[in-house]
Amino acid sequence: MSFNDLDNRDIPIDKEIVSISIDEVNEAVKNINIQLLILEDKGFDEKLINEIFRYFHSIKGLAGLLNLSTMKDLCQKIEDILGKIRAGKISINSESLDLIYHGIDIIKNIIDSFKNKKNIDDHADDIHDLTNKLVHLNNPSKKVKITKEAKAAKITKAAKKTVKKSPVKKIPKKEADFLEKPKILEDTFRIKTKKLDYIMNRANEISVNSIQLLGNFNEIKILAGEIKKLKHDVKKLITDNDSKPAKIKNILNNIHSNMLEYIGNLDKVIEGVTISSSQLSDGIIKARMVSIDEIFSQFPKLVRDISRKYNKKIKFDIKSNNLEIDKQLVELIYMPLVHILRNAVDHGIETKAKRIKKGKHEKGHLELTSEKDEFFLYVIVKDDGGGIDPEVIKKIALKKKLITKEKLEKLPPAMVYDLICLPGFSTKKKVTEISGRGVGMDVVKDNVEKINGTLEISSEINKGTIFKMIIPTNIALIRGFLYEEQPDD
Repeated sequence: MSFNDLDNRDIPIDKEIVSISIDEVNEAVKNINIQLLILEDKGFDEKLINEIFRYFHSIKGLAGLLNLSTMKDLCQKIEDILGKIRAGKISINSESLDLIYHGIDIIKNIIDSFKNKKNIDDHADDIHDLTNKLVHLNNPSKKVKITKEAKAAKITKAAKKTVKKSPVKKIPKKEADFLEKPKILEDTFRIKTKKLDYIMNRANEISVNSIQLLGNFNEIKILAGEIKKLKHDVKKLITDNDSKPAKIKNILNNIHSNMLEYIGNLDKVIEGVTISSSQLSDGIIKARMVSIDEIFSQFPKLVRDISRKYNKKIKFDIKSNNLEIDKQLVELIYMPLVHILRNAVDHGIETKAKRIKKGKHEKGHLELTSEKDEFFLYVIVKDDGGGIDPEVIKKIALKKKLITKEKLEKLPPAMVYDLICLPGFSTKKKVTEISGRGVGMDVVKDNVEKINGTLEISSEINKGTIFKMIIPTNIALIRGFLYEEQPDD
């Protein structure tokens, strides 16, 4: 079923309800991923299982509202598995959790296709394969029958493939994941009513002050008319040879007094407009603020998938300090963070065997932290891996002619690590799927510097490595730097 099928429903659905339902599904998916990672780390926890169950139940209800029957059925089968896990009939292990994670990925793909008006039947194969595995896990002796709908979807997909005239180069799945933007980067996002009320109040104050300002200008116009009349009266008094200095002085004093009053009122109104404008600007900035957790919450699943691929055990901690930052700033730091985290898992943290041999805990530790002061946002990625050998960096840089021997000798020790951000630099002897594709550290550094930020790297052999992004929080200044980077037409 596609998004357009909504027009054929017996009961019409308001588009706003559809939009809210999609947001709620995405929010539930995000929360399930977080809870699954905690469950995987802690082991059996009935409270956690109940919470995950409730999220799937909510998604199932929303799927029914949106008439997404395949997603609704998938949620029901995952609920069945969770019910047996809760009852102790199915163990919490890589098999059961991988299937639930896979289910979450499919739900996310379905809801994305639904939102973007794409054909949901494209996910038929994945849904059927997962359903088969879920049913088998729930009841090993039972086999899944392929429904007419599933057969039709598979035939439709096959037919689409045969009419393609030329092959289309596809991005490898892992690389596609790498290029995917977080949901927070959409053009619309939710704003708390309290923030909107603040903006409206400031806008109303500016409107009232503008009316007062117009009134003061009208009074000044009247005063200008009186001054013009005075000029005429003074000229007449002088020509009449009957000077009346006292009368002239009285008129001038009245005009001067009125002028001081008008100017005082005008100053007050201008001050009010200035304050209200400043508060309105502040309110708009606050309205654009989103929680940094919106992107941080997507990284645990990323780290889990990569660490499992390379058979590494990693404890991943996030300390966001509940920071709120501008939505555009979230967009700018997302992709550099994805690459830094992937490099930490691939390059930095050793395999279980190597860690044990070095006397380390078999499980590596990766930490993502965010901090903020009045002027800067600090995003720090720290691992306890093998570290970066500065001597190896120097040898590679010289061998690849990225720096001269004379310049290298004058380079401060702390800046040696910056050499890994030079184009063409790599310490990896064997290119892997993760480290060998996508953007390099040179692009990460360039992206940070484009917004007047800095990337600091420090490392200690066998202790670990720290990547620290320091980015100005003045989003107007950031927009200025981004504008300057735009190519001329």
